Amino acid sequence: MKQTFHIFLKDARQCWPYLAAVLGITIALALPGERNATGISMMNNPLDLVWVLLPVTWWVAIVRVIHSEGPVGDRQFWITRPYSWRSLIVAKVLFCFVFLLIPLLVHDMVILTAAGFAPLQMIPGLLMRYAALSAAMILPALVFAALTRNTREFVLACLAVALAGLVSGMIVGPTPPATASRALLEASRPGVLASIDNWWNTVVFGGGGVVLVLWQYARRQTSVARAIIVSAFLCSIGFSAWISRAVPPAVWEKAAFSDARNPELTVAFDRGRPGLAFRGNFNVPGKVLISVPIRFSGRHPDLFSYTLAAASIDGGQGNRLNASWNRDAWISGSSTEGISIDFGLTEKDFQRFGATPVKVRAVFGVTIYELEQDKPVILRSAAARLNNVPGLGIISMPDDVNNRVGLLAPLKSPGKKFIYTILNDDRNVLGSGQWAGAFPPSPDYLHISPVISITPGFQGSQPIGRIPKDVVLELTVARPVRIVRRDLAIDGIRLADYAQR
Repeated sequence: MKQTFHIFLKDARQCWPYLAAVLGITIALALPGERNATGISMMNNPLDLVWVLLPVTWWVAIVRVIHSEGPVGDRQFWITRPYSWRSLIVAKVLFCFVFLLIPLLVHDMVILTAAGFAPLQMIPGLLMRYAALSAAMILPALVFAALTRNTREFVLACLAVALAGLVSGMIVGPTPPATASRALLEASRPGVLASIDNWWNTVVFGGGGVVLVLWQYARRQTSVARAIIVSAFLCSIGFSAWISRAVPPAVWEKAAFSDARNPELTVAFDRGRPGLAFRGNFNVPGKVLISVPIRFSGRHPDLFSYTLAAASIDGGQGNRLNASWNRDAWISGSSTEGISIDFGLTEKDFQRFGATPVKVRAVFGVTIYELEQDKPVILRSAAARLNNVPGLGIISMPDDVNNRVGLLAPLKSPGKKFIYTILNDDRNVLGSGQWAGAFPPSPDYLHISPVISITPGFQGSQPIGRIPKDVVLELTVARPVRIVRRDLAIDGIRLADYAQR
């Protein structure tokens, strides 16, 4: 223990310029001009670049403290002294805890208190936040620094990883969101996700990173450790590519069966309605937009949301097109203006499928919501500008300074959905809007600020800036309860009749 503190104090003395930069930026982010007393103020002016500088200074400080007694090579001075590698690595971790996480804790306390929250009541959430930030921001820097000899090698390694991530994104391509993927898996294979939670990737990759750093300090076999990192990264890319390429929509369709949950909710071809009118936002040379009208029924529109997971066009006799998600097929519109499945077909594919009757199949992931209270929550702007709603956060009412409805959520985005209606004293509707969090929920703690500022959509009879100060807001909160799968099959449809030119 004495040796650990000796190394820790030595690192603090040698790295004081980097620590001064970290502390200075952390203090600047807690000042009223940056936090705006109600949340983060991202990129509204050049001074807000300090939000980007904080993780950069963290990595620079970590690289400096690790490379001062790096484990790469066999000529470091510390291996000829009675240094224990255990004391060495504990000292480095203690350095990160004291000079990176503790200042961030004070920063969080200041911002949460200024925003109207009670940080002492959020200790479990704060611990989860620091665990997530450590896994996402500190551990990668420790791994790269432990496997490189100097700053130049560290920067080259970071650039190589960034380039590999860009290439892998191009190889894998767009994939359905978690809502659609989970609906497909759970509805097609019930219980397949029972043993998988949202922290799986964090545990696997975070635990693997910790073990690799410990092994590198204990054995100093840099070549083997680097090979393990490269192999793990390639396996991750290969698995993602296999999921998106080798498991096409046809596989999901073969596994399809009737999802018996929430039988009142149905999806059907809206034969009597034309496709959505072309709104001028599809301008892809060599492609034709096909807009197939559909409708969901049986449940209030506010109590479900939908995502297209897979779509295909079958012309018979093996003439089939499995559309890529969000590239060749997507869903557009809303329950009020009408919903449609849109296909972006090449001219060649349009010639194949456009003129003759074909079969269109689509698979949707639908999130089901249930109301949390029987009556809406009534908020009055004249009584208080800020209203704390349990499970959501603080709702900011329209006023002379911020003439809009907003939500301030502590630590992470809420996983619920809220719908609001703005009324005047005569109960006339001035506007409405809604916002929904991600479901399945994710460990969304990776924000520099502990207060998340959310602005929901707005629709009204007059601009939001002209809403009077003294208004009433009716707020309805719904919680997501499950994700269900819905399949749609349209036989004998002629796609040319729904082409938007």
